[in-house]
Amino acid sequence: MYRAPHIYLLILNVLFALVSLLVFLSGGNRRLIRKKLAIGTLILSLAVPALSPVSCRQGLRAEKTDVWKSGWADEDTYLQTAEAAPKPGLTNEVQKKESAKRAAVLTAQHTILEYFKRASIPDGCCYAIMGSEPDYVREKLLGGVVKGGDVVRLEYGTELSCKILYRVKSKGLKKLVLGGR
Repeated sequence: MYRAPHIYLLILNVLFALVSLLVFLSGGNRRLIRKKLAIGTLILSLAVPALSPVSCRQGLRAEKTDVWKSGWADEDTYLQTAEAAPKPGLTNEVQKKESAKRAAVLTAQHTILEYFKRASIPDGCCYAIMGSEPDYVREKLLGGVVKGGDVVRLEYGTELSCKILYRVKSKGLKKLVLGGR
């Protein structure tokens, strides 16, 4: 099964082959060669704009879906989305925005810390059922890394609710979090 860019290139190659065939069949008559080259160039110039949306459409769709994705971006970066509403009772728009942003940041930090705490426990292990003794040094280190994160993307919705993409970045973060798994 061909993907859209491959079909696009295949069609262009077929069109180019047809133009070459027309030149070859003209038998050396310069006037016919010029006409056929002009027709071939016209066909190719019309084919490119007509088929280019086919190859571009796929890339744009993939880019839009990945913008708000939570999870590991690479070995050193973890992304988390979070949403929050402003504190009730605030009347000033700037205060509402800042309140919602702060609440979203705290939600993202809490979610990431909970994930990081549970990520090093092997699945199906008796520690996962009974609980394990916490590693306070590791939790303190991870807490500092998470609090040092930053907001990569910010969007305000209805009634000034806030949606953020929070990024935690540190060298060797995935190895530290997963504990060698």
